[in-house]
Amino acid sequence: VIVYDHQGKEVRRFKPHSGIPVNDMSTDDSGDWIATCANDGRVVITTTFARESAEFPQQEKGLRCVALDPAYKLRNSKPFVSGGAGQKLVFSTKGWFSTKDTVLYQNEGTITRVAWCGPLIAWANDRGVKVHDLSLGQKITNIHRPASNLRPDLYQCSLVWETGVRLLIAWANTVTIAQVKDTTQEQRDSCLPARCMEITSMFMTDYTVCGIRPLDAERLVLVAYPRSDD
Repeated sequence: VIVYDHQGKEVRRFKPHSGIPVNDMSTDDSGDWIATCANDGRVVITTTFARESAEFPQQEKGLRCVALDPAYKLRNSKPFVSGGAGQKLVFSTKGWFSTKDTVLYQNEGTITRVAWCGPLIAWANDRGVKVHDLSLGQKITNIHRPASNLRPDLYQCSLVWETGVRLLIAWANTVTIAQVKDTTQEQRDSCLPARCMEITSMFMTDYTVCGIRPLDAERLVLVAYPRSDD
């Protein structure tokens, strides 16, 4: 892991997983904490500029993704979430003597991406994208993977929260934008949660998208490459 400041100066370089490639990394909103995960089954959380760090062995090998609570620096419980080949989305907090792990969801396929914003945790597996609302204690949406003959293990999902209620999803050659909304009383009477998500925009590209970020209120930045059949 290499850390640069805003002037492009390298401020730190370290290897949190002893020669094993890092599969994913996450920072909190303060930028003071970095979490990484790898196939060794460990989550390593370290300060950005100092040498303070902690290791959290998870119950499975092959961790593919990790996300810190955006307010990690301010939380006494130091929460983070992780997932991977073990098909478990694990919510972890700091206890008195050890880490407390809670399995939020499991047995829905390898978890490849996770993104956290406020009380909302979005994650992706081979079937699609799900969102869990911590304030409600339940899943509020299930967005299916776009219909395609492309292998999901090769063309993986990219997730990012643009705002606290707007989720950007890129999968192979499809970009989807979903928005959180409150449900009506009639919908809640029909056993729907107090909040759900609806797809507000979806479009296809002529290339394969492997990364997505918001640029401003109207534009997106896509990291992409030409499709092999071009």
